[in-house]
Amino acid sequence: MGQIFGRLRHEKPPTPTARNRDDDQIDGLICPICKEGWTTGGEHQKQEILLSLHVCFIWLSRDVWTTGGEHQVCCLPCGHIYGKSCIKTWLLHPNSGGKCPQCNSNCVIKDIRTLYSSRIIAVDHEMQKQIRSLESKYDSLNLLHLLDQFESLKSERAVLRENNQELREKVRSLESQNASLKDNDQELQNQVRYFESKCASLEDKDQEYRNQVRSLESKCAALKKHEQAYQSEVAYLKSECGSFKRNNQELQHQVQILESKCLDFKTNDQELQKQVRVLGSKCPALERKVARLRWKEMIRGGSIKTRMIGWLSTLKDWVKVNSDFSLRWNAGNKASAEGLVRLDEARQLQGEFLKIFGISLISTLFFLGFIYCIQKLIIPNDH
Repeated sequence: MGQIFGRLRHEKPPTPTARNRDDDQIDGLICPICKEGWTTGGEHQKQEILLSLHVCFIWLSRDVWTTGGEHQVCCLPCGHIYGKSCIKTWLLHPNSGGKCPQCNSNCVIKDIRTLYSSRIIAVDHEMQKQIRSLESKYDSLNLLHLLDQFESLKSERAVLRENNQELREKVRSLESQNASLKDNDQELQNQVRYFESKCASLEDKDQEYRNQVRSLESKCAALKKHEQAYQSEVAYLKSECGSFKRNNQELQHQVQILESKCLDFKTNDQELQKQVRVLGSKCPALERKVARLRWKEMIRGGSIKTRMIGWLSTLKDWVKVNSDFSLRWNAGNKASAEGLVRLDEARQLQGEFLKIFGISLISTLFFLGFIYCIQKLIIPNDH
C-alpha cells in the first residue's frame, strides 16, 4: 500500500483545462503596462494557475510564488511561469529532458528569467493546512477505494484460481489425450511411411510395366509394319508366280517349237553338210574351169584392166553369196547347242575353203601380172 501511495504522490497531475472567460483574470496580478489584470487568454495571456491559488504548477511542491528567495516567480523563454527552485529542480532532473513541463520546448537553467510583479499574494499557512488535510482525505478515500478494489480482485482471484484448476485438469486430460494421439500419430506416420515405400515400389513397378508395354507396343507396331510389308511382298510374289507360270507355259510351248525346229535344223544341217561336201569336191574343178574361161576371155580381147574389174566383181558376188550362206547358217544353228557345234565345223570348212581360194587368187593375180608384163613388152603401144 505504501508503494501505491508513493506512486500516486509522485504521479504528475493532469494538465488543467481552460476556464471560462469570466475566470480568466487572475486576482491580485495587474499588468504594469496597461494596468489590466492578467488573463489566461486574449491579449494578456498568462500562465493558468492551479485552483486560483497562485501556487507553482510543477508537482514538486505546493509553495506559492514569492518576490524573492528560492521560490521567486520566474518564467522560461516560452512564457510559462514557475517558481525558481521548482523549475531548477525540474530541469536538473534526468527524466525532464531539458524541456518545459507544459509545452515541451527546449530550455536550460540559464534561460530562466526572474519576474518582478507589483503585487504577490502573501503566504497563507491555513490554506496550506487545508490543502494537506484535503490531500489526506483524498489519500484515505483512495485507500478505501483501493481496498474495495483489492477485495473484488481477491474474489476474482479465487474464481480465477478455481477456473485455473479446472483448466489445469483439462490441460492434463488434453495432454494425456495428446500423448495418446502422438502415439497414434507415430503409428500412423510409420504406417504412412510403410505405405509410401510400398507405393514408391509399386510406382517403380508400374513404371517398369508401362515401359515394357510401350516397348511391346512399339514392337507390335514394327511387327505390323513388317507384316504389311510381307503381305505386300507375298502379294507381289503371288503375282510374279502367276506371271512366271504363264511365262513358263509360254517357254514350254516355245521349247517344244524349238525342239521341233531343232529336228528340222538337224535334217537341214545334214543336207547342208552333204551339199558342202559336194561343193567342196566341185570347187577345184570349177576353179579350173573359171580360170580357163577367164583366160580365154583375156586372150580374146579387151583391156586387162576391165577384165580384172570384171573378175573382181564376180569374186565379190561369190563372197557375198558365201557370206549370205554363212549368215543363214548362223541363224539356223543358234537355236540349239548342236547347231553351234555344226556352225563351228562349217566355219572351219569355210576357212579352209577361203584359204584355198586365196591361194588360187594370188596365183591367178601373179599369173595375170606376168601376162600383162609380157603384153607390154611384146605388143607395142599405140601412143
